[in-house]
Amino acid sequence: MKTTVPIALLFISTISSYGQKIRFTDTSNVWTTVLTKPDHVYYVLFQDFRYSKDTFFEGFTYHQLGGYYIREDTTANKVFLRYASANDTSEHLLYNYNLRVSDTVYYDTAKDLANKYWVYQIDSTQINGIWYKVWHFEGNPLNNPSPLTLYHYNIIESIGCTNGLDFPLAPSLESMSCTQFTCFKNNGSSYPLSDPVAAWYIWERSALQFDNATSCTLAASNLSINTKPLSVFPNPIDATSKIIFPNNIRDGKLIICNTVGQMVININFKDKEEFLIGNAVYSPGIYFYHVSDNQSGVAYTGKFIYR
Repeated sequence: MKTTVPIALLFISTISSYGQKIRFTDTSNVWTTVLTKPDHVYYVLFQDFRYSKDTFFEGFTYHQLGGYYIREDTTANKVFLRYASANDTSEHLLYNYNLRVSDTVYYDTAKDLANKYWVYQIDSTQINGIWYKVWHFEGNPLNNPSPLTLYHYNIIESIGCTNGLDFPLAPSLESMSCTQFTCFKNNGSSYPLSDPVAAWYIWERSALQFDNATSCTLAASNLSINTKPLSVFPNPIDATSKIIFPNNIRDGKLIICNTVGQMVININFKDKEEFLIGNAVYSPGIYFYHVSDNQSGVAYTGKFIYR
C-alpha cells in the first residue's frame, strides 16, 4: 500500500502537467491561416480565426468563428458547422472523428463523384503529451475520371483541416486559391506536433508538412499584401527564374518560405532590379516570397511553384 501512493501521485501529476485534451470548440483556440490567391499578381493574406460570441439555434449552442457557427458533440465525436449567412441556414457535418479507413464522405445530397472523398490512412500525432488522431483523405472533387486529378487533405483531431476551417465544404479547388494552416494556438500556446502532418497539395499526398512549430515562427505581421506589381519569370520556376522588381531597390531584404512557414532564404541585398531564385529551392511545392524595400517601406509578396 505504501508503494502505490507515490505511484498514484506521480500518475496524477503527469496528467496535470500535460493538461486536458484540446477540443475544437475550446474558446481559447486561435487558428492562423494563409491564403494565396491570383489577382493578376499573386498575393498572400494571413488571417487569424478565434471564437467570439455564442449563438443558439434549434436548442443547440454554437460558438461564432469568423463567418461560421460551430458546435461540437463530444458524445458522438462530431463537429457541426452553420454558415453565418441567410443563404444557407442548414447544419453541416464538418468533422466526424469516427471514420475508419475506406469510409466515404459526401459533401452534397446528390452523392456524386464531384463531392466524394474517402479515408486512405489514419495515424496520430502527439500534442503536449496527448495523442490525437489524423485522418488522410483523397477524392475527386472535379469529377474527372483520371486518377491523376485526385485531391488530398487531412484532418487533425481537435485542430481541424490543414486546408482551412470549412474545407472541404467550400474547397474552391476550381480556382487557384489555396488556404493552409500556419499556426494553431490553445490558451496562448502553440504546441509542436510530434509527427508533422502532410498538408494538402494538388495530386500529391506528402508534398508539404505542417508541424505547428516552424510554421508559427513566421508571424503573419511579417508579411503584407502586395501593393505594387512584381513578377516571377518563368513560373513554375527553373534554374533561370528571377523575381523582377518594378524598380531598382537600393536597400532591400528577401524572404522565401514554404507553406508551413519554414524559411528557405532570408537575405539582405543592395542595388538590385531582379533576384535569381532558380537555385533557391530543391523540393517540389508552393513557395511564398516577401521583398521589402527598406528605404521606401514598400513590401511586395507573391507566390511561385517549383515542380
